[in-house]
Amino acid sequence: MNHRFYQLSKVITSPMIVLLTRVRTGARLSRARMLCLACVNVGVALATVTDVDVGLRGIAVAALNIVVAAYAKVDYGALCKVGFRNDMAQKDLVA
Repeated sequence: MNHRFYQLSKVITSPMIVLLTRVRTGARLSRARMLCLACVNVGVALATVTDVDVGLRGIAVAALNIVVAAYAKVDYGALCKVGFRNDMAQKDLVA
């Protein structure tokens, strides 16, 4: 997988993370963050889309990568929040 195709894959992963976070936790991004994310994604896409050669196998691998990476990011974030709460609860018991 070349570098440009990887960049496009990452561009698509960001909105997938937002969508999965919304579905799993109900959390919403502020309008300012959504605008910033859209601007960055459009910029990266425009800069790389003209230089990409894509085949069916590459599309399949990228689609799998997008779903797995987004799910891992959302799941890891939720796990960190639970761990943080547990750490704070333990500190309250000790103090």
